[in-house]
Amino acid sequence: MATLLFTVEYGLRYFSAPEAPEWAARGYVSDSAARWSFATSISSIIDLCAIAPYYLALCGSSLADQYDGELRMLRIFRLLTLDKYIPSVSLIGRVFAKHAKDFQMAAYASASLWLIFSALMWLTERHDTTEVDDLTMAQRYGTMFSAMPYTLVHLTGDYPLIDYDFPAKCVLFLALLFAVGVVSVPTGLLASGFTQELKKFRAEERQKRVDAATTIERAIISYLRRRRLRKITEETKAQSMNLKRQKDIVKKDNPNKIKMVDFLEQKTLAGRVWKKVMLLLIILNVLAVIGESMSWVKEALGSDFLNGFELMSVLLFTFEYLANVWSANANIRYCFHRRNYTLSFFGIVDLVTVAPFWVQSAMYLSGMQFNAFIFRIARLLRILQLEDFVESF
Repeated sequence: MATLLFTVEYGLRYFSAPEAPEWAARGYVSDSAARWSFATSISSIIDLCAIAPYYLALCGSSLADQYDGELRMLRIFRLLTLDKYIPSVSLIGRVFAKHAKDFQMAAYASASLWLIFSALMWLTERHDTTEVDDLTMAQRYGTMFSAMPYTLVHLTGDYPLIDYDFPAKCVLFLALLFAVGVVSVPTGLLASGFTQELKKFRAEERQKRVDAATTIERAIISYLRRRRLRKITEETKAQSMNLKRQKDIVKKDNPNKIKMVDFLEQKTLAGRVWKKVMLLLIILNVLAVIGESMSWVKEALGSDFLNGFELMSVLLFTFEYLANVWSANANIRYCFHRRNYTLSFFGIVDLVTVAPFWVQSAMYLSGMQFNAFIFRIARLLRILQLEDFVESF
């Protein structure tokens, strides 16, 4: 049934090709010329490849019977026909056509690097007798031709083989630096080009809808847009007035919370000094976690010093978290609601960085046996608090 439907569609498209404006625009004015142009187009060839194997099998072709499985696999090309309804492959084709010279330059650079590093790997590994997975490196890199597949894998940034001699490792170090360009340049060209073409395609589709709209439709759309804009403006104005009113109430009823908000938001000299101290403390905590993983650092500083530093840090971080929770309903940043702070990125990070210590302490006081290593590693999460100073997440 599927083949019959695809056949009917193909026949109808072939029969109606002279009426399609796209062929006339390309200069195919006669019926036969338009049909020939349709039959030789890529989409038409794909449609034909998707249905031809079925009819070859019906005709009793021995070739079709011999390669029945392979011919059936051609039906997968029917996925490409979706491009008529959801443009994707055609947009990629437009990207390649528009940036052909850029892709040619990237391909030339990639091919040059591939050949150069293949030759270098052949020179450095052709006598290496190290055996990995029943093959010696000399067998893999015995010729430039045999070295090329392995070198190409390394140029993509993947390293399934690591048992190389020192000269080869030096070559691979340089290859790793160039691998970024080999992979990222074509990928970046394709991604940016596809984004531009997609925007252009959407703009064309919008323009088509605008051109097809009647005068009445345009008037209705314009009215709805003005109404929606007026509604958004009124809602924004009302929300701004409400926040201002709440701020005035908080200033009158909770002056201490307002002072705390000013302190935490660095609106005072003491607040700015506090933030700098916290920034230094975060960095020192990260360094302490790294240092504890090295036995010589741990022995040099001593466990008492590290434990004392941990306690002091947790107390300061806990104070800041509780101060934020207490003053959140006076902070316009969180719309005067504690929940907005506790569920925000900063609130969750502040809690996660101190909670492991208090959980560890509670478990210790209750006499539970546990491995404290996981709680110490959790201190590394304090690096997320740098988000308050450097926007990233």
